[in-house]
Amino acid sequence: GLTKVERGQPRDAETNELLAKPEILMEGEHWGHIITKTTDYIRGCIHVGAWNCAELGDYVQLFGENVHWVEANRNSYWLTSRPRANAYGQKVYNFAAYDIDNEEIELLIPSRGDCSTLVRSQKEEFQPTEVAKINTKKLDTFIKENNIDMSTVDVLNIDAEGSEFKILKGIEENLKFINFVIIEVSIDPDRFPGTPLFEEIKAYLEKRGFLLVAVSNFGAQGWGDAFFARKTVEIPKSFVKRKIIRKRYWELVAKNGY
Repeated sequence: GLTKVERGQPRDAETNELLAKPEILMEGEHWGHIITKTTDYIRGCIHVGAWNCAELGDYVQLFGENVHWVEANRNSYWLTSRPRANAYGQKVYNFAAYDIDNEEIELLIPSRGDCSTLVRSQKEEFQPTEVAKINTKKLDTFIKENNIDMSTVDVLNIDAEGSEFKILKGIEENLKFINFVIIEVSIDPDRFPGTPLFEEIKAYLEKRGFLLVAVSNFGAQGWGDAFFARKTVEIPKSFVKRKIIRKRYWELVAKNGY
């Protein structure tokens, strides 16, 4: 079941109070338990940073074939992303999503296939063994060029190792169609020096009508995923109920001192 909320209709006070404090996702949990398939709001997805299409199982259940994967690393695109997504009728595109079109930049490719990045880092896992020249493209341009019907796309997932904010700024024209944003964020300024951290990305999305619903437990690694929902869309009753149960549990703990 879902707490049905029409566009522009406020949620009830208790739900708003609960959602004002984001859920901390435990080990093994992710955004998939918050989104459920509905004919009104969950229709399709654009995912930037495909690599091996790790979310493929969730996406097939949620969106069927209506998924647009984007992968900048040409090797990953041909060897992994394209064959896996195409096997389920989903589309994959090879370009570097960014906040500007047709800028030639370096794609830094380390030995780990899931760590390709457009941003220099001192962290060991991001040290490149190969550097490729690649042209950038805004998601707005990509959407226009491929005639993507954004009335059928409402989830945006960005996992791009440091370029998330620039990619987000490249979809300003079409962000109005998006109801859910899943984005990798960092609280570690040394991970990708000079790039916006979690709080800046959070503020950017809040100004555009989104609410932080859940976030990874960053722990010692200093990064994780943040899940944002547009303030006027439905949230599963099971998610809200669980927050109520957890809130009441901690109230009892505080009251009884155990």
